[in-house]
Parts: sequence; C-alpha cells; structure tokens
Amino acid sequence: MGESVRDVLDEVSVEQGTVHFLFDVDEVVNNLRCELYRSSAENEAPRANAVVAALYYWVRPLLPVGVRK
Repeated sequence: MGESVRDVLDEVSVEQGTVHFLFDVDEVVNNLRCELYRSSAENEAPRANAVVAALYYWVRPLLPVGVRK
C-alpha cells in the first residue's frame, strides 16, 4: 500500500498500425496467468509466502466460489 503504479503509456508507440511496447508483454501475461506478484513487504520471507500459498491452494477446492473471488 502507498506504492505508486507506474504509468507505461510513454513506453508504448504506434507506427504504421503496429503497437510497440518497451516491456515484455508475454512476461506480463504469464505473471498474471500464473499469479506471480511482487511481494508488497520487503521483509517477508519467501519461505513463509510459499507455506501460505501451499495452504491456500490445499484449502481452495473446499472454499465456495464467492470466498475465492
């Protein structure tokens, strides 16, 4: 929280009907598809995150759709 979102509009150009990005669109899509997000807290231990994620995905099938969303 309190983190500003970077505006990448200046990094996009259109030439002859083709859109050019100065960042890897495939990487962005794969990160979203695989739920790979940057940690909001610098001091969080990666192992703790992995344990929480494993627990969530273990319990997830038991949760109603409304709770998962």
